[in-house]
Amino acid sequence: MVAEADIPILVFDLAAIILDYTLGLVLLSKTMKLAPSPPRKYYLGVFVFFLVHSACRTVFFFRAYFVEKSDNVVRVPMFDIGTMLGVLSVILLVYVIESTIVTRSKKVFTIFGCCALGIMVVDLFIRMTLANRRLMVWVQLITLPVLVAFIIAIYLRALLKSTGTVRKNAVVMLFAIVLLTLSEVANSEFASMLLGSVTARYLGPILMAAALIVLYIAVVNLSIWKKIEPPAVAASS
Repeated sequence: MVAEADIPILVFDLAAIILDYTLGLVLLSKTMKLAPSPPRKYYLGVFVFFLVHSACRTVFFFRAYFVEKSDNVVRVPMFDIGTMLGVLSVILLVYVIESTIVTRSKKVFTIFGCCALGIMVVDLFIRMTLANRRLMVWVQLITLPVLVAFIIAIYLRALLKSTGTVRKNAVVMLFAIVLLTLSEVANSEFASMLLGSVTARYLGPILMAAALIVLYIAVVNLSIWKKIEPPAVAASS
């Protein structure tokens, strides 16, 4: 269970998870004030991203601190569920972008992500191993870089081809994505070897909290939709 030395890191992890849920709920309250429209769909999608991402981190939180290291009967299913929730959160973000911002893509990347998630669900039952790694892990390692690259490409294009609020939004979103990526890297074995396990374990939740705050700022305060919201809706928010 929780060792005394792990309590400070537990507090950091818990604070980041609570922040994740809180920002999602605040975003939902703002979204409910909007009339049915593309902006409302966009905000609702980002809210669901926050919700699913929070659930993902919650699963890994309990697995890390409240399940014995030797209890593979519990740890393995929790790893599988947390991993799939993490992939699902990114798929939801991609779906929001393809549904409201880049409709010309015909949701190709969303479909790709859903197919990958389907393979992961199948691996829940067959638990196939390839080159000493679960099939689920290989699918995650292939899928997430493709989806994240798509998100980065969309906002990088907006950064290069736009001005004003849209460009600011693109810069902040890119910064948020970089921070989220670094927070995941901080939780890896590579980070533990490079920085030391204690430093890496503190760095992960700190970077995640920073990324979520920056993402919230990008979505709410610098939203690309602010210029196209109807005056009545903007006033009500």
